[in-house]
Parts: sequence; structure tokens; C-alpha cells
Amino acid sequence: MVTKDPNIFDIECFKTYFLIVFYNVRTKETKTFEIGEYKNEIKELREYCNTVSWFIGYNNKSYDCPMLEHALRGYNYTQLFELSTSIIKDKRIYKTNLNYIDLQLVNHYTKGPKATSLKKLAFTFR
Repeated sequence: MVTKDPNIFDIECFKTYFLIVFYNVRTKETKTFEIGEYKNEIKELREYCNTVSWFIGYNNKSYDCPMLEHALRGYNYTQLFELSTSIIKDKRIYKTNLNYIDLQLVNHYTKGPKATSLKKLAFTFR
């Protein structure tokens, strides 16, 4: 039986490159996976995701979880970039089947006087 651990994760998506970084909360290990013109680690990403109990992030309900799910479905880096652009531009909400904890929602950083971005929080807490 595979041990499943909570992981903090983040995704970066560019026109020719998709990167996802995981930090295992229990083991303190970091794993990275790339999908791009020169590297496609989708098989390894799928295997690793089977070991994750909770996907923890900031704004991951609206962005990272849908991006991850589409990557797991086999989207290539071009399709992922188009999806990323669509999510950001249209603010489209995708339903996710992943077990996730969105720290932006937990801390109510989406509305009212507490509404803020992760970059602004990082600057404030430095």
C-alpha cells in the first residue's frame, strides 16, 4: 500500500514550458516535473500524484488544480498554456476532483479588505 502524504504545490506555465513543484509536508522532500519541448515527465507526474493525499496551495482551486488535472489528462505544453491563458483572462471556474486545500480561501484573501495576491503577501511577510 502506497503511503499518501499532503503536498504543497505550485505551477508555472509559459508558452513552451510547464513546471509543477511539490513539497511533501511529511518527508520535507521537493519534487519537480516538467512538460515542454525537450522534456515530458507526464508519466512520472501521474505516478507521483498517486502518492498525494492533499494538494495544498494558494489559489489552487481556481488555477493550479485545473491545470494539474488537465496535465494528468495528457494536455501538452501548448494546450496547457492556452488553458492557463483562458483561466486567467476569462476567470473561468473549473470543477476539480482533487482533494485540495486552498490557502487563499481558507484565509479569506479573495474578497473585501483582505483580498490580495500571493506576490503581495510574500512581499509583506519578508
